[in-house]
Amino acid sequence: PSVAVERALEIQELLHEHPHLRVRIGIDMGEIKVAWEGERAVDCFGRHVDWAARATTLAGDGHICVTRPVYMDAFSWITKQKIAWKTHGAYRVKRGEPPLELFEPYNANVTRPSRSVIQTT
Repeated sequence: PSVAVERALEIQELLHEHPHLRVRIGIDMGEIKVAWEGERAVDCFGRHVDWAARATTLAGDGHICVTRPVYMDAFSWITKQKIAWKTHGAYRVKRGEPPLELFEPYNANVTRPSRSVIQTT
């Protein structure tokens, strides 16, 4: 998880000055099922794929949202000198599913965190 967060931050830092591109990144972790065509992975499925997609949807343009499991692991490995974290709280994104607790890693020297994640309907 810490490497994924570090790479997501690098992507956002590289694109920060781009005049047209604003990328949203969402990260969750856990087991997934991969669909293969021969030796090529063509798709992946599972709860964690869905949760990463929902975290991506909730992130603002140019920002990163991670779920609690990613935050818990990455926070303990990434030094506070490199990044800061903002807690966004729990968001219910689909009826019948537990709410996602979202956190935003950011480099305070490059960006500010989102005021809040995008609200879903």
